[in-house]
Amino acid sequence: MDAELVHPRAALITAADAVSAGYSRQETARLRRSGNWTGLRRGIYLDGPLPADARERHLDQAAAALLAVQCPEAAVAHISAGVAWNLEWLDPPNLDDIWLAAPRSHKVRYYPALRVLPADLPAHHLARSPDDLWCTSPARTVVDLARHLTFRQGVVVGDSALRLKLTTEVQLRGVLADCFGWPYTRKADRVLAIIDGKTESVAESLARAVFAEVGLPVPVPQVRIFDDAGREIARVDFLFEGRVVVEVDGRKKYTDPDVLWREKVREDRLREAGYEVVRLTWADLVGPAARIRSRVLAALARSTTRSA
Repeated sequence: MDAELVHPRAALITAADAVSAGYSRQETARLRRSGNWTGLRRGIYLDGPLPADARERHLDQAAAALLAVQCPEAAVAHISAGVAWNLEWLDPPNLDDIWLAAPRSHKVRYYPALRVLPADLPAHHLARSPDDLWCTSPARTVVDLARHLTFRQGVVVGDSALRLKLTTEVQLRGVLADCFGWPYTRKADRVLAIIDGKTESVAESLARAVFAEVGLPVPVPQVRIFDDAGREIARVDFLFEGRVVVEVDGRKKYTDPDVLWREKVREDRLREAGYEVVRLTWADLVGPAARIRSRVLAALARSTTRSA
């Protein structure tokens, strides 16, 4: 394949480039029929078959969409940018639609399965992803998703961006300030107020979102607890007011008897050291949030009575 035909991110070929390189319409049609080229959008082809991996397919389609809209200032955005930056999700995102952002002044014609958001795109809100896609930056992507997704989804996405060290709280706040007056920035501000890169999993991020929704005190994540002799008992997921430990099991259930026994011994040692322990499963996290509030408040009350 001629090097001049191949565009960034993927081996993408436009019909215009093929003609310029001397390919006839008959040759182009033959390459498509043989499967050597795969049509992604009208006049845009992939050199080879579509990838088997859903994420890779989505990114190839996003790269093709950038070519299709013919807007140099456009960028992959929203869910597609989150996919490009490898953010984690509360629920798997719908990869059928491609999301781009383009300046408000640019009129984009309709394309199937393509959503183009009219939006301001300052230069410092843009970056090239590890897959060589021109995208909204991690900070701008998190703020956009926090504005448009649910609060819980926004917290999961924001925590993952910090955990992966793709952005910082200062950068996120800077982008949010740039977006002052845009729709749903108050929702994004609420997300940014509680996200924390020390949170280690989607389940823990969901737990923190639930704690905030029901008005519980803000816990400290990933706390190391020691006994009176200075020996570490455990590193716990959350510590409320220095007295109540909350552990989150997540989607995976423990089935190994040895693991279950070690967890029991660990909890016993925490209780012997004077801590109340609340364990939350994934079913608890997606169930009625009021039950979580009641359990944590009851544990806090018990710890207050014990220390009185």
